[in-house]
Amino acid sequence: MNDLFRQLYTRYFRGRLRKLALRSNQLSIITRQDLLTSTPEFVDSIWDYGRSEYIELLKPSHVGRLPREIQEKIGMWVIDAPFLAQCKDIDIVGSDSLLITSNNGYILEGVEGSTARATDAIVRSLLNRDLPVRRSTDSTYDIAVSLAGPWSDQFFHWFVEYLPRLITVQKYAEQFSLDPVYFIPSNPPDWLLRSLELFGIQDDKIIAWDGGRVTVHTLLLPSLWRDTESTAPQQGYIHSPRGIREVSNRLLGSVSEESIKTDVGSRMYISRSGAPTRNVVNETELQPILDEYGFEIVYPETWSLDEQIATFGNADVVAGPHGGGLTNAMYASNPTVMEFFGRNTNPCYFALFAGCGWDYGLVNAEAVGSDIRVAPDDFRQLCDEMLDQFSISLSK
Repeated sequence: MNDLFRQLYTRYFRGRLRKLALRSNQLSIITRQDLLTSTPEFVDSIWDYGRSEYIELLKPSHVGRLPREIQEKIGMWVIDAPFLAQCKDIDIVGSDSLLITSNNGYILEGVEGSTARATDAIVRSLLNRDLPVRRSTDSTYDIAVSLAGPWSDQFFHWFVEYLPRLITVQKYAEQFSLDPVYFIPSNPPDWLLRSLELFGIQDDKIIAWDGGRVTVHTLLLPSLWRDTESTAPQQGYIHSPRGIREVSNRLLGSVSEESIKTDVGSRMYISRSGAPTRNVVNETELQPILDEYGFEIVYPETWSLDEQIATFGNADVVAGPHGGGLTNAMYASNPTVMEFFGRNTNPCYFALFAGCGWDYGLVNAEAVGSDIRVAPDDFRQLCDEMLDQFSISLSK
């Protein structure tokens, strides 16, 4: 979809199409609850991995109004144990890898557990002339896993949503001596390919998925390590802190200490000065405060994945505007995380990092279009509160 069509579709058409399809029963939607409670005929088995998580999110330190999106996440949470459904005779269709059963059922777990994402995937497949219904295909695979769903080529989503699923698959495959192939996004970024290498996935087991249609006789379908549309409480969902800790431990154990950037200290401010959105437009005004508190400005997108993993593994404090670079805080053992928000507030990092028991604070800053202006006094106030409160040594 080009940008104009995407905006028009998202704003005006997606919701109408979704409601129309659901109301008219034109789509046979298979939710997580359907997988777990009704045992559809295409499911051979359900395998549970681990236990449920019980998490308490406390009110974070903040300067400015505490955003509603953060307030809604404060409280007790339960994240059900992840699972894997072994499915039979599933078609993978379109660029978002729609999972379609033999009786034309659409499995939501493969499209972020969301009917909106399923609607998007159906529209995209129609635009690409891949009919989103069950039909004959010439390409078949005996056993496979799809890691090529919505946003799978985006940094945050890959490490927080897709790699935890890969952990589930690898544990299952090891226990039952299975050797699947892995569909991944087309034109995968170098960091994505490197992460698979660090997970021990061989090149000959990777297939870059560019759309079209294949049939998989045995599909290994790992659940998201979070709630989905059909299971989430009213206040939404949070990602699994245990999931990112398992991913980070696996990756940290696979990189060399030689990958640590020795010119970077343990306090990192992640700049987005090269990004198209959420750039801190007055970053130079924050420089004296960054210097005073021992921060170094870093640009992790210019580092290799190994350097990001190894260097952030030594972090004590990670600060910066909301963006994918903050994902790297997952490699630190017990960091303080400080996040800036502008026009929009996404609570994903608050829920993840506070859910790990780490100290988290935010500045609700001024929006300048899609960018951010952080008042120096506000940043200093948060530093004074968090760094003094938690006695983080400036000598680190």
